[in-house]
Amino acid sequence: MFGFLTLEITEKVMRECWPGIGPIEYEHAVIIGKQIIKEMEVNQMLLGAMADRLEPRYGGATLARFAAEIGVKAGKVERWRSVYRRWKGKTNPATQPDSQKSAFESQSPSVLKILQGHPNAEVAESIVWGPRLTARQAQTHIDDYRLAHPDQEPAPAPAEDQEPAPAEDQEPAPAPAEAEESAPPPAPAESWEVIEARRWFAQVTKHALAIAAYGDPSPEYLDPDTQCQAVGEDLEQTIATFRKCAEVAQAWADAMEQALARRPPPPPMFH
Repeated sequence: MFGFLTLEITEKVMRECWPGIGPIEYEHAVIIGKQIIKEMEVNQMLLGAMADRLEPRYGGATLARFAAEIGVKAGKVERWRSVYRRWKGKTNPATQPDSQKSAFESQSPSVLKILQGHPNAEVAESIVWGPRLTARQAQTHIDDYRLAHPDQEPAPAPAEDQEPAPAEDQEPAPAPAEAEESAPPPAPAESWEVIEARRWFAQVTKHALAIAAYGDPSPEYLDPDTQCQAVGEDLEQTIATFRKCAEVAQAWADAMEQALARRPPPPPMFH
C-alpha cells in the first residue's frame, strides 16, 4: 500500500485517508502494518536484484557508490544482494518443469534471508520447498539443527558473495578522486518526483484492481442482519473508511483526467 512512499508523502497520505475518523482501529492497523512490512521486504529483495545486475561503472567501488547515491549503507545493499544471489534460479526439483516454483515464490524475503545462514545448504533448500514459514519458524529450524549438529560448521557463503568482488564487477579501478570529480556521472533523465509518482501509481493501481475484482456485493452480503452481525460495532467506522476510500479514489481519478486533457497529442504517423 505505501511501499514506495517517502516519509513525507506517507504522512500526507495518512492525514488524507483518516481525517476525522479518530484513532485507527487496532485490527485495521495490524492489517495495514502487515502489508507495509511485506512490501518493505519485497522492496529490499528488489534492491538486491538491482545490485546483482548493476552496471559496474566504477569497478569495485560501484556497489558502495550506488548505496551512497540512494542513501543507504553499503552493507545493507550487499546483504540483500547476497540473499538474492543465494536463491536466484532455485526452483523446486520435486515439481514438474512447467509448474516449478522459484524460491522467491515459495518463501518470504525475510525467511530466505534467515535460511541463507543455515549450516546445511541442502537442508535449507528442502525447508524452502516445504510449507510457508514465518521468520520465527525459520529461525527455529536453524536453532534446532544447530542443537542436533553442534559440530557442523555453518555453510560457507556462495562463491559469488565472497570477496573479492564478483566477476561482473572486475573492472579497472576507478579514476582518482580529482579526475572523478571533474567528470561527475550524468544526471538522471527523470526527476525523482516522476520516478516516485510512477511507483506510487503502480502500487495504487494494483490495489484498486484488487478491490474492483470483488465486483458488486453478493445479495447475501447485502442483508442488513448479516452485515450487522459480520461487522458488529465497527459498522459505522467501516462505512466511513469505505466512503473515504471512494472519495480519495474519485479525487485521484479527477486529477488524472485533468492531466489527460492537458497531455499533448501524439505526433502524426504519416507526414
